[in-house]
Amino acid sequence: MAAGGARVHTSGMRTPIPFRVAGPALLLVSLLPSAQAQQYELFVIEPFQPGPTAESLAASINLLGQVTGWSTAPELRAFRWSVAGGAVDLGEAPNALASDGAGIAFSGWVAGSSSGISLYDTAVLWTAPDQIQFLPAPAGTYAPFAQGLNDRAIVVGLASISSNLTRGWVWDAQQGTRELTSLGVANCTSAMRINNRNQIVGQRLIGNYKAYRFDLDTQTLVDLGTLGGPTSEAKGINEAGAVCGQARNANYNPRPFLWKASTGMQDLGALSGTSYDQGRAEALNDLGQVVGYSSTGTGASAAFVWDESHGMRDLNALIVNPGGFQVLTATAINQAGWIAGNGRFGTPGALSRAFVLRPIGAERLEPFGFGDGIQTPCPCSNDGATGHGCANSTVSAGAQLSASGDARLGADSLRLTASGMSGKICLFYQGSAARVPFAVDDGLACVGAPFVRLGVRPVQDGVGHFPGASDARIHVRGAIPAAGGTYYYQCLYRNGTAGYCTPSTSNRTNGVAATWIP
Repeated sequence: MAAGGARVHTSGMRTPIPFRVAGPALLLVSLLPSAQAQQYELFVIEPFQPGPTAESLAASINLLGQVTGWSTAPELRAFRWSVAGGAVDLGEAPNALASDGAGIAFSGWVAGSSSGISLYDTAVLWTAPDQIQFLPAPAGTYAPFAQGLNDRAIVVGLASISSNLTRGWVWDAQQGTRELTSLGVANCTSAMRINNRNQIVGQRLIGNYKAYRFDLDTQTLVDLGTLGGPTSEAKGINEAGAVCGQARNANYNPRPFLWKASTGMQDLGALSGTSYDQGRAEALNDLGQVVGYSSTGTGASAAFVWDESHGMRDLNALIVNPGGFQVLTATAINQAGWIAGNGRFGTPGALSRAFVLRPIGAERLEPFGFGDGIQTPCPCSNDGATGHGCANSTVSAGAQLSASGDARLGADSLRLTASGMSGKICLFYQGSAARVPFAVDDGLACVGAPFVRLGVRPVQDGVGHFPGASDARIHVRGAIPAAGGTYYYQCLYRNGTAGYCTPSTSNRTNGVAATWIP
């Protein structure tokens, strides 16, 4: 498709397809802003059945660009969507009246809820279409809603204790459902998201409703504060532990925020540029991109993307040929910069439609060489989660290599991001061949010689990037020939605990294959 061609796609609902990704899965990555503003290609997810009351809504997106949410069919039905397969109906539990998807893992597993099974809603986990596991409510609660899950299939959500009070909970296959109040989050009212470091964010009632971050492994609780007003709520968390959400300022205006341990809570502003228009940040990634919605100053609201370099930008202005579609709120963003959310066409009476924005200029990347034990067992039975490397001494899911940007010699913006690592430094390297994963020290290697050391980078909060601000671009450092070609990338790091696995403590992420073009 030519750069100036139509970029809006409408995607209908498809019959069920296998949930498991067989072999290296396709990953399309974003073009990070350089001289020009990032632009996006629009995909609209149409409802299962058309009609005057038909709607669809997107809630979450994984690293592969797969999206979950709900669509009318005519009742609400949970779906999983991809560019290649469209939207697949996940099905409902027996005697259920509706279902919705709320969170999606790399494996394609979906956490959500189904209603009509009993008097109240029930939290569920889909491992495949029509393959449903029920997640019981914690003792003393009812009507559980699942809100998010990580790649280890640990699910978080909330459940009612009365008509107007809720409690946050966490579920895993070994320990079942546990109320977070019992784990050290006093008066916890919700658990909205969990990252692969098992850090949970949500809200708790301490005088007023306030945002928190809780480390499930270390039992460490951090209250995030407010923007000077009485309340705050956390909506998203990245692998580095940064949090986004909504908080009231001193004038009681609800504002989108970004919180980091090093800087505290930051007001992200408004599309109108005022200090009183409202908004909310819904999700963020390890590239520092935050998405949500904001008032525009005209009485309307629009979806935004924010980063430190560009501030807040209206996503509607970044879509090539939107075809009359308006993006109103962005609910999710993945590590490659794909964005999911909800909007509508501009015709009178138009109802909600889920959308996906894929960055234009993206080249295809294929993640491979996973340490999940399926193709090759990890050395010490330390298998990681699907889509990751082998487990390490800090993150049981293992470290994950992702990519964003354009593998294009004339406009190289390719960037590698490794998350979930232990230790203080990491080494990004390039190879000329892909290998069947084989054991090396505590992890699996999957990239073959000849090698190029791209560079050593610091690891902060488990995350490292290449290139850094002062590094040469990857095609220069890797000496990619003028004709381009396919090259392979991996990241080496150290386990933080000696003796975790082998005497030599090195470990590795999964690999990523990049096809370079002139």
